[in-house]
Amino acid sequence: MHKFKKSVFIFLLITPFLFLFQNCGEGFDSSEQASIDLLKLDPLSEVPPVINMTTKVRRYIPQSILSIEFNGQDSFKNEITNFECAINGEAFSRCQSPLNLTSLEDGDYVLELKAIDIFKNETIETISWAVDFTPPKVIVNDPPPLTGSRNLNISFVASDNLSGLQRLVCRLNGRIINPCTSPLNFMNLKEDTYNLSIMAYDKAGHEFMSNIVNWEISRAAPTLSLTRRPPANTNSRQAQFTMTAEGPDGVKRFQCRLDGAAFTNCNSPVSYSELTDGDHTFEFRIINNLDVVSQNYKYNWSVDTTQPNLMFSTPNPASTTNNYARFTFSATDSGSRIDTIECSLDGGEFNTCSTPHVFSGLELGDHTVVVRATDKASNRRQISRSWTRIAEKYNCVGVGPCLHNPRTLVSNFSGEKLYSINSAHKTIIEIDLTNGHRKAVSSASMGFGPTLVNPRDLIISPDNQRLFLIDSGLNALIRINIANGNRSVVSDSNKGTGPNFINPVALVYNPVEENILVLDSTSDRKLIIQVDLVSGDRTNISGSNVGDGDQLSNPKDMVINASSNALFITDTAYNGLRRIDLTNGNRSYFGPTGTTGIDIRSSIRLERNIAGDRYYVSLNQATNTVVEINMTNGQRRRVSNGSTIFYQENAINGMSVNPNTTKLHIVGNTTRNLSEVDIANGTTRALFQINQSTYNNTENPFDRENGH
Repeated sequence: MHKFKKSVFIFLLITPFLFLFQNCGEGFDSSEQASIDLLKLDPLSEVPPVINMTTKVRRYIPQSILSIEFNGQDSFKNEITNFECAINGEAFSRCQSPLNLTSLEDGDYVLELKAIDIFKNETIETISWAVDFTPPKVIVNDPPPLTGSRNLNISFVASDNLSGLQRLVCRLNGRIINPCTSPLNFMNLKEDTYNLSIMAYDKAGHEFMSNIVNWEISRAAPTLSLTRRPPANTNSRQAQFTMTAEGPDGVKRFQCRLDGAAFTNCNSPVSYSELTDGDHTFEFRIINNLDVVSQNYKYNWSVDTTQPNLMFSTPNPASTTNNYARFTFSATDSGSRIDTIECSLDGGEFNTCSTPHVFSGLELGDHTVVVRATDKASNRRQISRSWTRIAEKYNCVGVGPCLHNPRTLVSNFSGEKLYSINSAHKTIIEIDLTNGHRKAVSSASMGFGPTLVNPRDLIISPDNQRLFLIDSGLNALIRINIANGNRSVVSDSNKGTGPNFINPVALVYNPVEENILVLDSTSDRKLIIQVDLVSGDRTNISGSNVGDGDQLSNPKDMVINASSNALFITDTAYNGLRRIDLTNGNRSYFGPTGTTGIDIRSSIRLERNIAGDRYYVSLNQATNTVVEINMTNGQRRRVSNGSTIFYQENAINGMSVNPNTTKLHIVGNTTRNLSEVDIANGTTRALFQINQSTYNNTENPFDRENGH
């Protein structure tokens, strides 16, 4: 502690004399040297000075004059007045701040700055920079001033002599484009005039604008066309092309190529021969009088010299009793593809047809059908089939297929047609009530769509154009187009959301909501499922915790009331009808309050009249009774029973009230007749014989084909 105080004291005594030494030139006399030697006793005298460069010099500068300011500090004395400088390795010489450098030329520079204190301690700081007076250069290669090509590659060269390029900015029609690298690839340019410029910036801050290049696209490009060429599909192995080109710069020469070969000079017209089957491409272009190459004109076509494949896909019956014939065939073509299929009957005019094709109204005798297929290259193949229509051997009145184990019966809204399900062959049969004629509407081989498995119930749309069918084998609601027999799925496990069908047995149409209600009956659930006809979505509206009241037990059939706000259902476990409120799904009983006391516990089929005030149930028992229920007061009366003509049936499978009369039509599972019951008096008569009583020993292939 005492030594440190003594050093400070000596420094304070001698400091005034240091100003004298500062101005005494290069040397010291003996007394001054003695004072310096005395000061060296202080440890701070050995610390070198510190240089502060107050001017920050950039790495690259574009100027010939540079001023550098600096100062210094010493641990022993606050200021340093003795500075020396050296440029690019030259000898040090005295310098002071600011150091002004002039007449700088292009090149690299290194400045060494030395600070010396009174004790000869030295510090050297080094800075470097480069002087760059020369801006960068960019040279752009000119494209053709006029071209028909929409794709261009434009190259350029950009350089800088010293500091180097910092960035390039490319502008096409004033718009910056990226990336700005050579070559610039332009694709699919539209017809227009263009200018391109490139601005270069170097690291010294110089900038340079390239030469501006200009060009124009397609103004002088010709219009190319073909006035003669083969059709898109042809069976000819020769092809001739007549080429034209219109443009202000004329045509110097044509160039052509076939199927991607190299372009060669050609004349118009140009011909090719011995072409192989398959696709071909012809291209041509022109070189105009400015030596500008046009765009390519391309034409594709296909050569096909092979006839289509055509064959019948159903057996050829030698004879049939049907007054119609249905043919299915397949037509394929591996080349240009099938263009038209035509059919002719018995030498008549050919008309467009498709598979399957049906000829109806055939008379007894021999018949021949000819089917011909033509592909798009005009190749044609035809096949024929002959057969004989023989007299009907079935014991049926009217024309058309007889019924086998019919199921359900529904009338159209005009009361002129009945529809039933031929469950033995999964066929929908239409019965004309004016003459008893029958025809198949839809079957496995008539109409497109899913094949029926176990059709249960059938209803008709209000426009009489479509049938809706519930199939418990497919667990699906099916729509059938009466006009062509096509079938489509309205709702099943793959279409629509909601509870799937498990055992659908009956359905009705709700005209107010325009949807269909399905009765689904299984051992563990009894549901009323509402189906949206557009989306196929299914909604449980009664049963399985929806709606109040006792659950259904063994439901068989249902109808919707005239107000469309309730369903009435036959349930063999209850001597009456079950009612379901469509507004809330609640279930109630329509009790046996009639005066006759007829037990309807075994009721199966259920129908109602148009007014909705009378309901009719069929009792599947020995008497085959039909009972009318007055829905106003609950009274029930027997309409007809076992003494009627349908006594022979062991089950009434179908029942329909005619909308225009007071008649009830009935069909049973072994029915040979369509029975008609007068509701007013119970009179029953056989309307038509509709079923087989005897079979022909020879199987009818057309019948088998139609599923009859």
